[in-house]
Amino acid sequence: MLSERVTVQNYENWGKLVMTWATGVNRFSSDYNGGVPPLPQSLGDLKDQCVWAQVGLSVPDHIKGIQFVQANQETLLIRLPPKAMIEEAEAAIRRDPKGYYALPQFYKDRYNGTEPTISDVDDALKFQASRIGDYTISQCG
Repeated sequence: MLSERVTVQNYENWGKLVMTWATGVNRFSSDYNGGVPPLPQSLGDLKDQCVWAQVGLSVPDHIKGIQFVQANQETLLIRLPPKAMIEEAEAAIRRDPKGYYALPQFYKDRYNGTEPTISDVDDALKFQASRIGDYTISQCG
């Protein structure tokens, strides 16, 4: 069984909140406690800001803290996902004879309700590797 993952209901607002933290410019039409949402210093701060921003964030009980890393234009930041999460996802893909690979809802919304075509388990594993590769090297923009 896959470990419970962090989930987001409103990716647009989550993105706006991340951009606010990264730039120091509020991307929302209302102020947070009279100003700009600061970079959270605790998991509680993060949850409070996500409620304010209507992100719909759900954090599993096994997560106890947060860590922020902000890259700059002179350093390539490569984020490595947890080993156990990769292995659990690969095992789940291998158990599914159709090679199903779940994507956040906003992908379906953007592409008229369609999902990527996955032909088999090997194709799903290839797609997973590509998504992880994109996640780790993207410089958000």
